[in-house]
Amino acid sequence: MGPLNDRDARTLLATEAGQTGNHVMVGSDEASDIVSDCRRHPVLVKTAGRWIQMKASRDGRGVPKAFESVAESVRVVAATIQVSGGGGDGHYLKELLRACLSEAKV
Repeated sequence: MGPLNDRDARTLLATEAGQTGNHVMVGSDEASDIVSDCRRHPVLVKTAGRWIQMKASRDGRGVPKAFESVAESVRVVAATIQVSGGGGDGHYLKELLRACLSEAKV
């Protein structure tokens, strides 16, 4: 499966974050950064969306703050992969999950 177009990727991100496809965050810079850093790949975008949902419900600071936090974390993952010479989508997913799960409280 190839990358989604920008609008579909943003809608998928919001939906996976537990929001409607027309949520205000769909048009945000954070959503743009997340889908771009996730290469608009559906599995990566879904993972980031679920991470947003987890942060919003766990931290209780709301969806916009969760979008901001996840955008920063995804940016770090993308930069780390870039510095290490890149990698395929599987490598990216592994690093994204590692970052997400390292935040999860067990």
